[in-house]
Amino acid sequence: MTDSYRAPITASRICVRAGAIKLERMGSLSWRDQRTGRYADRAPEPRGIWAFVFPYYDAFFTWHKWEEVVPKRLLDARIKALVEDESTPDEVLERLHLNRDEWIKSHRSVMKLRRFWWEGDIYARFDQYGKNIASSAWHLMPVSVFEAAARKVEPKNYWSSDHMEVFIAPHRGKFVER
Repeated sequence: MTDSYRAPITASRICVRAGAIKLERMGSLSWRDQRTGRYADRAPEPRGIWAFVFPYYDAFFTWHKWEEVVPKRLLDARIKALVEDESTPDEVLERLHLNRDEWIKSHRSVMKLRRFWWEGDIYARFDQYGKNIASSAWHLMPVSVFEAAARKVEPKNYWSSDHMEVFIAPHRGKFVER
């Protein structure tokens, strides 16, 4: 299968079984009030949780969770303070960012990802045809439609997985397996 924008689509890594899709997130599967906090305006519904299509979890979206466990020298606030200090060489800053990324990759067991199956409707950052929509907009679709669209925009490398972030709401479906 090809389209005018991309090379032929290779084998998909998206997992769908009996109408349910495999998702993953860092944190519990308890429904959260989305009307408060710094991202209150991002959520498409007042209650729900954020997740990623398995295996496209993007650690960037949960950097704040890592702040609780990384060594002090690799805290984001400490690195930002060094960025503001104009006397800090760029090489030092680059190395700190690399060290932080390496530490997180080698300590993934400290902050485990929860994998689960979801059956129902999903909010996505692309429409049913796989076309990206505005970054602040969400498109609601059933898993069957989402699967077809997601396969069209499936990332080919780690750095392009942010559009695989999804939002699920309690009245839009159910957990099949936790």
